[in-house]
Amino acid sequence: MRRATVITLGVAALFATGAILFGRSWLDQQNASARSPGMSTIVVTARALKFGDAIGAADIRQVRWPAESVPAGAFHSVADLRLGLEQRQALQDIAANEPLIASRITGSGQRAILSAVVSPGMRAFAIRVDDVVGVAGFVLPNDRVDIILVRSEDSNRYNNNNAFRSDLLLQNVRVLGIDQEANTQENTPRIARAVTLEVSPEQAQILSLAAQAGSLRLALRNQAGSEVQNTRTITVQDLRNTSETTTPTAQHFQRRAPRAEAGEAVVVIRGDDRAVTHVSQ
Repeated sequence: MRRATVITLGVAALFATGAILFGRSWLDQQNASARSPGMSTIVVTARALKFGDAIGAADIRQVRWPAESVPAGAFHSVADLRLGLEQRQALQDIAANEPLIASRITGSGQRAILSAVVSPGMRAFAIRVDDVVGVAGFVLPNDRVDIILVRSEDSNRYNNNNAFRSDLLLQNVRVLGIDQEANTQENTPRIARAVTLEVSPEQAQILSLAAQAGSLRLALRNQAGSEVQNTRTITVQDLRNTSETTTPTAQHFQRRAPRAEAGEAVVVIRGDDRAVTHVSQ
């Protein structure tokens, strides 16, 4: 066999071996990529932010994040926030290392005010409250409440208690703020003079009319429950019916003096006084 032929066969064998090894390596890389999720880059907070805090370059950073779990509205680079050109503020409390979401910070030309947190198509409507209406101060921003109207159909309501009735007007209404506080992380109960609710335009009309027709009450809901129940108007007669079915009728007993025997002494009882009278036979 010629020497040139041997060299040619050797080179061909080397190329074949290299191709096999390269192909195996490429397949291993593809399998590894299929097994591991893809990664993306997002912006997270470098420190905890509170409502109204200005966001600067030192307050955020870029991190690698699983692409499948990137939240909607996340920023993929610090440059997307245009911090040098626009002022950004937090619209709610954001924990450290939490993804920065567009809906949780102010947009272009916005300020950290209540109107920025109102959902699209909704309105902010304030009602006057006191320690009773406001559930003793336990209603806080981002809570959910039901709104009850107590009214009278009689123009002379104060002389006719039978005309009072109670209606459940609205259910599962979001509380935007109490007084001038919109901090959703506020957890200290306090007596407020006004509660701002997030309602639709029609619901705002209903509340405006209801405030003139009677008095409004708030009922605090469980945050985990969003069901809407069918209810009816409750009247004073319903309270009477409940009282009649639950209150037992009192029985009155009359104390009687013992019957006199002929020729014997008779004890006469008048209240707490006792007297003895002798009766002749």
